[in-house]
Amino acid sequence: MNATLPLFKQPDGAQKERAPLADKLRPQGWDDFIAGPGLDRNLLRQLRQGRGRAPSLILWGPPGSGKTTLARLIGRSFACRFIEVSSVLAGVKEIREVAGEAALRKDPTILFIDEIHRLNKGQQDSFLPHVENGTFVLIGATTENPSFYLTSALLSRTRVVVLEPLSDGDMMILARRGAAVLGLELEDAGLQILTGKASRDARRLFNMLESLAGALSSKKKITREQIANFLESAGELIYDRAGEEHYNMASAFIKSMRGSNPDA
Repeated sequence: MNATLPLFKQPDGAQKERAPLADKLRPQGWDDFIAGPGLDRNLLRQLRQGRGRAPSLILWGPPGSGKTTLARLIGRSFACRFIEVSSVLAGVKEIREVAGEAALRKDPTILFIDEIHRLNKGQQDSFLPHVENGTFVLIGATTENPSFYLTSALLSRTRVVVLEPLSDGDMMILARRGAAVLGLELEDAGLQILTGKASRDARRLFNMLESLAGALSSKKKITREQIANFLESAGELIYDRAGEEHYNMASAFIKSMRGSNPDA
């Protein structure tokens, strides 16, 4: 269980230097957050304003689409105590402990559950009384269709927010940010190779940039050919097969979201 209080305690210099690129570039404010093409702009405006009580939400989107970042930004906007729990650790006992502690505090609490689709019916039902009576606000993140994996009772008490895969243009923006932090000078053609391999997953893109920087540390100006050669030599297992799997997941997500494939 990971309770974050204050919500965004800044790491010291050494910790920040060791942090993965994805963490270094995780948006700390709304102005840096890249919302995917399908995110409701009216809802986004309400979340940014942080007025009233934060809503209980299910954030549905593929890997690297910004679900965790969005949840944390909501916590900041509404000045909430933010408790982040992996679904692996979110047993009924743990949920009761969070509820008991939240009930004793005056400041509002957000309970964020990553991969909430992994919870069984009993675990999901344990949220219901606490969401209903306002003990805490529930925000869950999932890569799976909530209609298939979450109970109707939980869905009736939350709002599903769809985060579509990032656009090619958004991925290029992130690629340039990452390259700048790493001190790399890359041609746009080379960046396009990386964004293509990343399959619209921002975290995956940053991991590839870090690997590239480590392998070609003596070459600050990197050409398209060098990137292509690096990806080929780095291993089909890492960049090709996993990339195809990520692409398939993103495709299945889009089909499922649009209702064109009930088995997605």
